Amino acid sequence: MSSGIPNVNQLVCGSSPDSVAAAAALMRTQNGEDWGLEFSLPNQVGRIGPKNWSGQRHVGILGLAVNNDSRSNSDELTIEFINSIHDEGHKIEFIFDEHGKGSWEEVLKKSKVDPENVTILTTDRSERSSTCAILKDQLGEIKDQTTLDLLEAGNQADQLKYTELGDILIR
Repeated sequence: MSSGIPNVNQLVCGSSPDSVAAAAALMRTQNGEDWGLEFSLPNQVGRIGPKNWSGQRHVGILGLAVNNDSRSNSDELTIEFINSIHDEGHKIEFIFDEHGKGSWEEVLKKSKVDPENVTILTTDRSERSSTCAILKDQLGEIKDQTTLDLLEAGNQADQLKYTELGDILIR
C-alpha cells in the first residue's frame, strides 16, 4: 500500500466513532509494535500527558478538533497541548481533521511547532465528511477489506448513519 502518511507510533484522537475507526485503520496500515493511543475531547486535551510517553514519539492527531469551548480560553488549551508535546521532545507528524480548515494552521502558528514540519490535512465538512474520508484519500489503494470496512463505518457514523461495524464503534 503506497501512502504519503508519515509513520507514527503515537496517536491522539477525538473520541467519536469516526476517530476510533480512523485510528484502527491507520494502525492496520503501519508497521509498529510500540503504539501509544489516547482519545480525548477538544476541551480535555490538558489531561493527556506527553511527559509519560516512553521514548521519542512520532505523533499523529486524528479527528480531534481545536478547542472552541466558549467557557475556556478557546484555542489556548490546544496550543498548550501542542507545546507540551514539543517540550517533551516528541514530534507531531500529521494532523487529519474535518472540523475546521483553518483552526489547526492557526494553532500551529501560535505554538512552538513549525507548521512547515507537520502534514496538515484539515478540511471543512463540505469538502470531506469525516477523518476516515481524509485518511482513505491519503492511504491510496487499500486491498485489505477490514481496513476498508473500518474507514467506511467511521465515515458513515460521522454522518449518523451506522453500519453494523459503526454500531459497535459507537458503544
